[in-house]
Amino acid sequence: MKKLFIAILIAVLCLSVMPFGFAKQPVKIRIAYYADEQPAQNMASIINEFQKANPNIKVEINWTDWGSHYEKLKAELAAGGGPTVYLLDSVYIQGYAARGILENLSNRIKIFSKDKYSGLDAVKDPQGRTWAVPQGIQIQVLYYNKDMFDKAGVKYPAADWTLDDMVAAAQKLTITGADGKITQWGLCFPNHIRWGWYSLIRMFGGDLMDKSRTKSTVKTDPQVRAALQFMHDTWYKYKISPTLKDAEGALTPAYHTYFARKYIAMWMDNFSRRIDSNQAGLNYDIQIIPKGPGSKGTHYSAIVANSWVLNKAASKAQKDAGWEFIKFYMSEKGQTLYAAGGEALPANNAVCQAMLKKIDKPEHSLAYLDSMKYADTMGENAVWEEWYQVVQDTLQPYLNDKESLDACLNKLDAGLQKTLDDFYKKKKK
Repeated sequence: MKKLFIAILIAVLCLSVMPFGFAKQPVKIRIAYYADEQPAQNMASIINEFQKANPNIKVEINWTDWGSHYEKLKAELAAGGGPTVYLLDSVYIQGYAARGILENLSNRIKIFSKDKYSGLDAVKDPQGRTWAVPQGIQIQVLYYNKDMFDKAGVKYPAADWTLDDMVAAAQKLTITGADGKITQWGLCFPNHIRWGWYSLIRMFGGDLMDKSRTKSTVKTDPQVRAALQFMHDTWYKYKISPTLKDAEGALTPAYHTYFARKYIAMWMDNFSRRIDSNQAGLNYDIQIIPKGPGSKGTHYSAIVANSWVLNKAASKAQKDAGWEFIKFYMSEKGQTLYAAGGEALPANNAVCQAMLKKIDKPEHSLAYLDSMKYADTMGENAVWEEWYQVVQDTLQPYLNDKESLDACLNKLDAGLQKTLDDFYKKKKK
């Protein structure tokens, strides 16, 4: 009897120290993500390695493009289903969380520290709760065409550049043809949250909402007015950035293609923009975002964290298995495999730095890392998609030079606050 007891005790102890897959009953999880073909192959390698280490966790893969990923997610989640683990861009996280779809990861994520991982603050809500784990980072930097700068005899952007420096350079880099039409723009600030108005407002040291993200500050923050006036000036006073009317012609409203198509000399965008810049064979480099004017000015760099979340509706066993996958993905091995895809900066700082040192273009690739200290979110809240669309639509008449800034600000303040109240006040009732 004593021998039998010892044998059972040894068996229990052995199970307690074995990997997750051996210690638990078999469980099946579904992982949904978006990726281009090469990154998708890397993802398949990561999942394959994960299953080798966790044979009792069976993984079903849902791989699609970005648009299809979100369309399918919304349909499945609305029906009460959905994958166990899936990717969300950080701008959408609070919206999903506020609707009770996501598992609260505030306790689980404590195993990841800020000194080893980037983007952890980007996935928190105003209450400090964490709903996701950032696996890949998109950080905003200034791209510039070196050939255009050389031809115009303009010095390359420096880390201590201000917006005034940027404007002065853009004026020299803007070229007008014999017919009076501009053939090369110095820069581009379009009617867009990340590439245009919101980044400028934050560079000026202002914001559209308070810290709770429930109150409009459009009329109480003077930096909002200053930034929007500046943006208008780059279109009509300095004529260094394409207007909405200009975008109706050969340019088209596909602003993200202007830099690769050699229409503009400078462009603020994230890490993934290097892909089409390289494909276009551009002679380009990057620098941190210029600092805004005055004492409140900052080098604000918009961050989007491609993040893993857990489906709150999944079973406990599935969520535990899904968390094991996330931990594996965030490990040095998982992040190294992810880095090979080249679509974003790995959240693991050591892996990220090693990857950037191997990159040939842009030459000063470590500027992506330098920009991390200026990283901040884009006003994310539960109605992010709704409020930014309201802002973009309301700005249209002003940016078309058909409405005064005062009239625009009045409408913007009212429209933004209504959008916020429609969700947050109803939620309190």
